[in-house]
Amino acid sequence: MTKSYSDIRKIKKMSILTRWKISNSLKGKVHSLEAKKRMSLSRSDKNNYYYGKRLDSKTLSAAQKVKGKLIYVYSEKDKYLINNAPFISMRESAKYLPINPGTLKRKLDTGILFKGYYYYSIPVIEK
Repeated sequence: MTKSYSDIRKIKKMSILTRWKISNSLKGKVHSLEAKKRMSLSRSDKNNYYYGKRLDSKTLSAAQKVKGKLIYVYSEKDKYLINNAPFISMRESAKYLPINPGTLKRKLDTGILFKGYYYYSIPVIEK
């Protein structure tokens, strides 16, 4: 071992030229199919950090509230909010009501009655 590398703590940051040389020598390098398969297997099933783990239901519902779009559904008869609360997302509202998510997207905020309900993304009718 040379004197400059005898103590790992004394190695200084590589020079820009050295980093450039290493970067250029690795450009265009492609892993073989066998190497890709080995890498994939090394990170699958029980070797994967998240194997068998799930997020907490509170975390999932919080993420759904953040990412989802609140859907306010009012009945035709009494103009009251269905379930007294908005649905968390379009998918959730389509699951419980007689409407396809694609149709819901088109009918949202139009003020047009569809299958006995009005669909809005903001609260429109106050109690």
